[in-house]
Amino acid sequence: MSSPEIKFDLQIKFGNAYGPEEEKAVLDVLRKNAPTSGEACIQFETDFAAYCGTKHARVTSNGTGALFVSLVALGVGPGDRVLTTPLTWIATAAAATTLGADVDFVDIDPVTYNLDPNKLEEKLTPNTRVVIPVHLYGQCCDMDPILDLAEKHGFAVVEDACHAVGGEYKGRKAGAMGTTGCFSFHEQKNMSTLGEGGMVVTDDPDVFERIALYRSHCTRVYGKSTKYCRLDETRFPMGKRFWWQDFDDTG
Repeated sequence: MSSPEIKFDLQIKFGNAYGPEEEKAVLDVLRKNAPTSGEACIQFETDFAAYCGTKHARVTSNGTGALFVSLVALGVGPGDRVLTTPLTWIATAAAATTLGADVDFVDIDPVTYNLDPNKLEEKLTPNTRVVIPVHLYGQCCDMDPILDLAEKHGFAVVEDACHAVGGEYKGRKAGAMGTTGCFSFHEQKNMSTLGEGGMVVTDDPDVFERIALYRSHCTRVYGKSTKYCRLDETRFPMGKRFWWQDFDDTG
């Protein structure tokens, strides 16, 4: 049997997906002294959230970081249980075990190779805090049954959409259906930011604030910052301190 024709032969590892447009974008950032979390990052977040149909997006260093800060923002820790698929990259489970949570696996659908929602409910326990469906190779999981169970049992859904930028499920973009959606821009993914990168999207303003806070050392500053969260001047009037680190969070 012959192999199917490759529609877009990107071969990102060898560089032929990159051209003058990417070169100009990199040089533009370098000429602005390559600021951390600068205007280019903010614009990327704005555009990416709009594309996914979510209210918020925050860039991370990679997809692993996106998964990790999502679970941190949801308060996952020792004694919690996180369910996911066994057919995924190790980062999906490692993000939870790093926080001390117990991880268990729900078997896959033999047709789609995604987490089988029909086998999910039997795995749920009272301490199940999060379920992480993985949209493998751009093919979205069957999300409606998973979301119905989440509403019924009270767990959060963190979509591992690292392999699924642009994927859709019943008219909804991958990553936009759960509490958070996590993306990777590693060179092996279907969208790359010159080697590494990640993104978290969400509609929940409180979850977004915690994601933004944890991504940048739980630090708050006065005024507008493209990196840090804002310091509440009604609680900490200007002149008393220049910045604030929330040690309740960092600890």
